[in-house]
Parts: sequence; C-alpha cells; structure tokens
Amino acid sequence: MKSKLPKLIMLVVFTSLLFACNVDFVGIKGKGEIITKDITLDQHFSEIKTESGWRVKLVKSSENKITIRAHENLIEQLDNKIDDNRLTIGSKNNIQSGTREITLYYTEDLQLIKSSSGSTISSEDIFNQKEIKIEASSGSLVKLNLKVKQATVDVSSGANIKLKGTSIYFEGEASSGSRIYAENLKTKECKVKASSGAGIDIYNEDYLEASVSSGATIDYYGNPKKVSANESNSGGRIKHQEN
Repeated sequence: MKSKLPKLIMLVVFTSLLFACNVDFVGIKGKGEIITKDITLDQHFSEIKTESGWRVKLVKSSENKITIRAHENLIEQLDNKIDDNRLTIGSKNNIQSGTREITLYYTEDLQLIKSSSGSTISSEDIFNQKEIKIEASSGSLVKLNLKVKQATVDVSSGANIKLKGTSIYFEGEASSGSRIYAENLKTKECKVKASSGAGIDIYNEDYLEASVSSGATIDYYGNPKKVSANESNSGGRIKHQEN
C-alpha cells in the first residue's frame, strides 16, 4: 500500500494541474460569428512556417500584413511571430474545428515556405525568383506556381506538395506516405528520391536521376535525354508515363 501511495498522490496533483490550467486534449471548437481582422507586420521576413491547421494564401504586396478570417473565439488563438527573418503562424492552443483562414501579404521573395501539422499554403501568384525551398510534413499541403532556376523540395509524413510552372534544376525528396505532384512542373535537370511508400510525379526534358526504396514510386513525364534509375532491393518502382 505504501508503494502505491506516492503514485496516487502524483496522479491527483497532475490531474489538479490539468484542470487548473484548462488543458483541453480535444481542442477548441470555433464559435460565434466569422469575422475578419487585419494585423500589420512591422518586421521584414523571407521565410514562412505554418502550423496548427491554418489555411494560408500568399499574396505578393507592397506591405507585410496578415488578414485573418475566422470564428470569433479563434481570432485570439492566432500565434504569429517573426524571428531571425522567419514568420511563424501557429496557434496558442490546439484547435479542433472551425474556420481559420489567413491571407498573408508579403513584400520580399520567399526563400523558404514550410507547412506542417495539417496546415495549407497556396497562392495564385507566380513565384518568379532565382531559387526556392519548399517543405511540408504531418498531413499538410502546399500548392504553388513556380518560375525559378532552382527548387528544393522535401515532403514527409503524409503531406503533399503540388507544383506547376518551370524549374531549371529540381531536387525533391518524399518519404513516409507523402507525395510530390510535379508532373506540371517542367524541369531540365532533376534529382528525386522517394522512400517508405511515398510517391513523386515529375516532368523532365534533359537529365533525370531517380531512386526509390521501401515501396515508393516515381512516375516521370516528358522525354529526358538521360535517365539514371535506382530501384532498391527493398521494393519500389520508377516508370515513364506518356503525357
């Protein structure tokens, strides 16, 4: 009985702390009217990271600001900060459901776009710049139109990245059930790697280096002059598809 008493005391204390802090493991549900609010961003940034299921639309502009459209009680849950040239958009607490949309107006070319934890990043703009890095993880989604010299893409944990446009050099890696949809992104030189049930669709016109393992797949479109394909013994497939 003595050995169980300390554990029981710890359990009671821990439970009391949870109630005292209003911890909600399920998450906050959107309530009230859907309202719109503008937030001015005083600092410059060239990198963005989104979390916590926010739906973010990117718009190139002459000013840096956030326009948030969400249920009234979710407006106050927005947690945005700029640190070391990176804007992070997340939530103060876990949100279970409700409208939470953001239009992000930005002035500088975005060098890094990163999405995680079920968030979505999209844009109707064409990203016309020298290079860009795009990352997505944990069930998130990124949809962009590129016109770049170099794109570096990394996707994992069930996330998806959908790209169109052009990238002279493209390097992409997909893992853990994620996917890169880039059959509408024209590339000249391309290096792609897929593993653990992930998939990559890519369009190439010159040189393609592709490798797969652990049940992953790579489908390539176009007519590259040279293809270097490596299918691991652990399983996987690389296949040319007709346009």
